[in-house]
Amino acid sequence: MLVADVATKVLAESDVLLPVRLPLGIDLELSHNRGIAFGALTDLPPGVLYGGVSALVLILLVAVLRGWPQEFPAAGGLLLGGAVGNLGNRLLSGQVTDFVAVPHFAVFNLADVAITFGIVLLVVSGFRERPDGPDVKARELAGRHPSRLPRFRAQHRDVDAADDGAVVSRTHAVGSRPFGDPPMVDPSVPGGVRVRRFKDRTLRR
Repeated sequence: MLVADVATKVLAESDVLLPVRLPLGIDLELSHNRGIAFGALTDLPPGVLYGGVSALVLILLVAVLRGWPQEFPAAGGLLLGGAVGNLGNRLLSGQVTDFVAVPHFAVFNLADVAITFGIVLLVVSGFRERPDGPDVKARELAGRHPSRLPRFRAQHRDVDAADDGAVVSRTHAVGSRPFGDPPMVDPSVPGGVRVRRFKDRTLRR
């Protein structure tokens, strides 16, 4: 993405192919802006703008390297690639090169498009139901802390539904034997209760 953004900006600055008239009134023509995406915040002082954009790019870089977002990794890549493309352009020339002019909207570039799609993917992922279970947690743990995955698997929990709707959770290390009697169920609690019993001690949660 970053390579494509740089290449299109170089072509736009060369003024060899532009201007180009496209259907629906869209024009490819060279333009510059000193703001952020889609020419916004052009009135901000340069120091504030540079500092704010640089801080956002640094935060994005750290977040993406730490595996964010887990649902749509491509969203983080699009956001980071677009932000780096515009920041690099601004640092080198003091302004951002735009070349796509849409009627009644704004003039923008490929980096702006990448940022927009990244935000859309994040919004879509926010509306998706995220399952929560041992398999999901194991995948998340493998991404963040691979060294802890074997222990997590060793402490895998089997959850069974009892006849009265109560939930019994049996937890013990793989290869070891559970202590004492089988787990007890308290049917008086609406919706069930998870009980783990080790020797003579019962833990509820």
